[in-house]
Amino acid sequence: MSGSAPAGERTLLLAESADTAALTALAARSGWRLDYIQPFEHGGTTQRVWVVETPSRDGGENAADPDHDTLVRELEHHAHGTRCVSVSGDDAETVAELARAVAQAVPTVPLDTVLDELLAEDTAPRAVLRGLRLLTSAYVVALAMGTAAEPPLGPRHRAAVERLLRHPERQVRLSTMLCVNRLQNLDAELRRLVIARKGSETELDYVIDAFVKIEGHADGGDGGDGGDGGNGGDGGDGGGREDGDTAASTG
Repeated sequence: MSGSAPAGERTLLLAESADTAALTALAARSGWRLDYIQPFEHGGTTQRVWVVETPSRDGGENAADPDHDTLVRELEHHAHGTRCVSVSGDDAETVAELARAVAQAVPTVPLDTVLDELLAEDTAPRAVLRGLRLLTSAYVVALAMGTAAEPPLGPRHRAAVERLLRHPERQVRLSTMLCVNRLQNLDAELRRLVIARKGSETELDYVIDAFVKIEGHADGGDGGDGGDGGNGGDGGDGGGREDGDTAASTG
């Protein structure tokens, strides 16, 4: 792949029961080349990256160009306690095919299932906190690479955030804000949901003030959309960008 952002990226969230030995076996069986291993001591994330040779479908001059290869990346975010597999590349069909192959090899958690739990009234706080970490992990590679979010953030994401910002547990509300801190580059409306709690939220008003400052910078055109590009103090994927931090330093 070239140094520019890949055209497509899919992240699959691994279930807690997933045995990544099955992923290793799939890679060996399919002829993927192990290109990089990031060990634990490098920070909050470990990863393995395989290169999958992806000839151009048109058979033209780029038929054997390594810039068009596809990457399969296994990540473990130690601070989040989550694992995922990202497939990225310039050929959308190959990205989709490889994502399906990974999902057949190892158990995954659909993002819709995560959102269902976050939206449910009876979800225990501990499960909510894990769901928020999974939601963050689902988009951290797209943020780091600068690719379009897949699936795009939409009404269900916003409804979950809006509901959890009113949760009686302080830690749930704080974790929701920290999740928004990651995802606001993909959907600025999430940040505005946090800001809308100003005046009502008294325990975490200092966090909301940080989002207000980012919103002011975004409106003034000198601060971008804020956030930390998915690569702050708990790892990222080794390729994240630093766009300024808001609330991440608070928790």
